[in-house]
Amino acid sequence: MPKLYRGLLVSCKRNFEKATSSEMFYTLSKELEIEPDYISARSTGISGLISVKLHTDVDLTELMNNLIELETEKAYFIHTLKIKPVELTIPAELEALESHVVDNIVDSFEGSFKIEVSKRHTPLVSSDIISTIAKNIDNPVDLTNPDILILVEVIGNKMGISVISPDLVYSTNLVHEDSRESENWFL
Repeated sequence: MPKLYRGLLVSCKRNFEKATSSEMFYTLSKELEIEPDYISARSTGISGLISVKLHTDVDLTELMNNLIELETEKAYFIHTLKIKPVELTIPAELEALESHVVDNIVDSFEGSFKIEVSKRHTPLVSSDIISTIAKNIDNPVDLTNPDILILVEVIGNKMGISVISPDLVYSTNLVHEDSRESENWFL
């Protein structure tokens, strides 16, 4: 059964999960000085995707900002393609999702929002997930420039949820593309 944990969901090239796990563990423990006992990089069971389990003492917003800063100074990551924070995991059931939204998300932010759903190995339908969340939130929806992103990652029987600033979903490809263009201007 695929696995998903509170922490980071990291994508990489197919068959590079072990190398990406090592890269993330090194980056978090050595570069960002997070206690090694607080970090566990594990395969999700899906090719090209790992879940980095982090202790609840680790602030995910601060961590994502530090990772983004590290990557934007230079093209730091070799195997990591995209990093998404996962604030909480719940069972992949619409009833559990609605309960979580009502109890924890409804009044937790101001401004516009967008819901982004990624799902793997689940029979759940994206539109059902989106409507379960949206029907409980009165804030305006903005699909192009939201103040808040409600990120839902479904992997098998687990659902990861984050209510974050949209700039905290980070794609290393953008930095790598810019650096490749400047280095290979003559091609």
